[in-house]
Amino acid sequence: MNQSSTLSTAQREFIAVKIRQANSHLPESIVPTVHGVGYNSGVVTCSNGKVLKSYTVWKSMLERCYSVKSLECHPTYLYKTVCPQWFDYAAFKSWYGNLAGKLVSTDYPIESLAIDSDLILFVNGDDDYDRYQHDYSPHTVLMLPKGINSQLATVNGHSNKPNPDLLTGISRNGKGYRFKTYNSDGKQVLSRTYATQEGAHEALCKQKAQRIEDALKPFYIAMGDIQPNLKYVFSYFTKWENIWNANYVHRMLVTL
Repeated sequence: MNQSSTLSTAQREFIAVKIRQANSHLPESIVPTVHGVGYNSGVVTCSNGKVLKSYTVWKSMLERCYSVKSLECHPTYLYKTVCPQWFDYAAFKSWYGNLAGKLVSTDYPIESLAIDSDLILFVNGDDDYDRYQHDYSPHTVLMLPKGINSQLATVNGHSNKPNPDLLTGISRNGKGYRFKTYNSDGKQVLSRTYATQEGAHEALCKQKAQRIEDALKPFYIAMGDIQPNLKYVFSYFTKWENIWNANYVHRMLVTL
């Protein structure tokens, strides 16, 4: 039995328009064969009988943004786009391989990193539209350890069930307020009780900022020169006030 689509007719048409717009950037002689937009201008995709990691990452990136089947499961990617340069696997492979070569001298092989398309746009995407108009491009992505990527992706509190009466991540405890945190062993525990939810939320944001700094700093030290945009992410997310603002904006949006 087929499951009904989670996408509306308008959303499905939007995907079709997005693909047509993507195709308008392709050379006339090119017929896209990967998720309606991607093609390979002539580089190998396998080595020793195994599909190259760069090809897997590239194909997955296009799937997330342009595949109707994928977007039905992950509609948050509906409005995400890939820069025209990266429709060609050869161009993406060149960028990926160049970065991989720079990582050889670090403790972070590129195979251990995940591609992130949100953080640079979140931090400074309004500064230069031409530079940041696509979610996936050499200017807008970062390669991050998966654990750090997951931690930063949830910093605005979108994983929390919205409650119009409480600040993000805060719960009531009698007449006071508290939040989930972690002890020195890394186990999740409840914080002490605060008199006001504003006080609890400030403490929560400060702890988040400190955890992010502890996790991100070694990577930033090793990779700051290799991925210059990383400095914006480190500077932004290690300040608790910025996390507070991100939580506040998200809460306003989901409770409208």
